[in-house]
Amino acid sequence: MFFKLPTTMAQQQPQPRIIWLISGYAGSGKDTTADILTNLLGNAEVTRDSFAGAVKDEVAAMYEFDRAYLDTQEGKARTLRFPDGSTKTVRELLIEHAESTKVAAGDPAVWANRIRAPNTPHWILSDWRFLDELLNLRIRFPWAAFATIRVVRPGIHPLSSNTEHELDSFVCQYTIENSGSLLYIANQLTQIINSLQAPINES
Repeated sequence: MFFKLPTTMAQQQPQPRIIWLISGYAGSGKDTTADILTNLLGNAEVTRDSFAGAVKDEVAAMYEFDRAYLDTQEGKARTLRFPDGSTKTVRELLIEHAESTKVAAGDPAVWANRIRAPNTPHWILSDWRFLDELLNLRIRFPWAAFATIRVVRPGIHPLSSNTEHELDSFVCQYTIENSGSLLYIANQLTQIINSLQAPINES
């Protein structure tokens, strides 16, 4: 059993103290894993975030989408037909906008630079896809510990986009097998939390 630091001690430490980067193919269960991890750590101790949040904001504004729609697998899988007869999925629009913005800015970590650190001990980013994102955060938050997690779900057929495959050869510190119940995922995450000696929410 682990105990939270007294408030006065916690306030003396820069935040965040642990940055959780969750990767995996589309549909593998990254958000589900982040939801469970948030509950285990305690909502008050955690800030949930995503590298693609700003991408979705801009694409939603450009095409007049309901922003919440872009946070669902169904929304991103929707196919749109354009006046010239071509078709693209919403996911393809997100990828194209993200990549073109990187090129225009001359900065592969442009989206990582747009997110701001929270004032909580734990920072969970549930859509980690690029090494530049990790490098960017390591430079910006040298005091923080990092926990890199790969979520693996049997039967997933990944997209051909580089956004799905850049981390294929990267060895994450931890692997979550999404092949059973939510309790199975929670048990795996509890072991990771214990290995990091991070306090667990027991409420």
